[in-house]
Amino acid sequence: MRRFFVKASTLFGVGNYFAPGTLASAITVIFIFLLKFFLAEKIYILLFVFISMISFYIVEKALNFFDDKKDPQQIVLDEVVGCLITFINIPNSIINLILGFILFRFFDISKILGISSLQNLPRSAGIFFDDILAGIYSNLILQILILNSWI
Repeated sequence: MRRFFVKASTLFGVGNYFAPGTLASAITVIFIFLLKFFLAEKIYILLFVFISMISFYIVEKALNFFDDKKDPQQIVLDEVVGCLITFINIPNSIINLILGFILFRFFDISKILGISSLQNLPRSAGIFFDDILAGIYSNLILQILILNSWI
């Protein structure tokens, strides 16, 4: 089971490459494009909830096998969840995906507007909640841009 939790938490090895958060986010955006192409928004949201719950469980278990138990950079399931949030109720278009990716990475890397304080939460909560808030901020900006017909 150890091997499964470690592999799954790193998105099956993606977390071991250079810029793991950015790479995992890029892969997730491609996955989101396909999901939104084939699935209705309600199914996308249900899938998001399912993936989030499973990811939280996997990371919580995987933390027992990493030396850095606070936020190992190899763990990238939090980026997956943050990206999924970014695109809830966002129309599927290349421009929206690119802009959402850029916004999410900006908030995730810069940790502004209270995002950094969430990293102090214990274990999986500290790993996930900063990405969740980065995804919420990114989604809100995309919603505003779409509402005002700026994109």
